[in-house]
Amino acid sequence: MRPASIPWVKTHEELADQFLPRTSEDETIEQAIERTEAFHAAAENAGIVGLPERFITRGEPASEAAVRAVEEALNTSLPAEYRSFLLTFGTLSFADDSVRGTHPAKQLVAKANDLIEALAWDDYALEDLEVFDPLDDVLALGGEEREPWDVTLTPPLVAIATSNDSNAVVIAPSLASVERPTPLFYWYHDEANVLEGFTPTLRGWVSGIVDEMIAGVVGNGVDDDE
Repeated sequence: MRPASIPWVKTHEELADQFLPRTSEDETIEQAIERTEAFHAAAENAGIVGLPERFITRGEPASEAAVRAVEEALNTSLPAEYRSFLLTFGTLSFADDSVRGTHPAKQLVAKANDLIEALAWDDYALEDLEVFDPLDDVLALGGEEREPWDVTLTPPLVAIATSNDSNAVVIAPSLASVERPTPLFYWYHDEANVLEGFTPTLRGWVSGIVDEMIAGVVGNGVDDDE
């Protein structure tokens, strides 16, 4: 018998209406995880097959000592939001992607130039990087070409995730601010002199991943009993 707290959902449209988009721009990471768990249960009740065992797998939280050791190695303070993530989750795995934490600490890169050299096989200096503001969503809106961000970037860059095509997601702690609590950038191995900002918060990135996973399921088709 299905739990009383899980509504009976018959169609993909109803699933989408219930779980998309995120409930709030301020959705926390914990709330995003809860949304995926509720969606998974509702999708199973709706008879959708081929679901993964779980959409999100939690890691082991990092210790305060481990986080401090990383900050000392990087000679920086990690953004408060990312620091809280490390202490609360350590890592999160999303089906194909992962937000990587401090286990082991060597996954974090000590110097920005080391990161760039290791991934690009070329030695780009920070001053040669073309940086695009995470708050600039012109491309997402299908608008005009983005203009580079007139900002001074100082080391380090911190790699927190990589994709299957060897691209990386990096944090620039020196650019953290009230408006950009965790400034996140894509670094593309085939365009190594560009840092493309895509979201100013870690929770926004996690919520976006959750949206994509749910949309991928509900977009596969619609039940015939409309």
